[in-house]
Amino acid sequence: MVVGSRGDGFGAWRWDGAGWREAGAFGAAAGPGVAWVDGLAVAGEQVVAVAGDGGGYGMWISPDAGGSWRPVGLPAAVPDGGDSAVAVAGAGDRVVVVADDGKSSRVWSTSVRDVGR
Repeated sequence: MVVGSRGDGFGAWRWDGAGWREAGAFGAAAGPGVAWVDGLAVAGEQVVAVAGDGGGYGMWISPDAGGSWRPVGLPAAVPDGGDSAVAVAGAGDRVVVVADDGKSSRVWSTSVRDVGR
């Protein structure tokens, strides 16, 4: 699976053996900046994406390999800007989110079952 900009938001594509096929879409542009995907991770049966939407960063989760997505929010707000960044990683059922808002850096780790609760 790959994710990236699609229209005014983000989309997912899956390889089906013959080519890339569109899967689900998530998010929407929220500000004047450029929208981009910062990270994609697999944890348990879930796919987690973090992206900048031109106004700030957000996080989305997909239970079905990118077919459907729901926003889950980051543990703390991270504004869009040249000195901010967000990344995500997954291992087993754990999700690790790293964020730098330009003033401080933070790291969170939780079970993917607890993301968005």
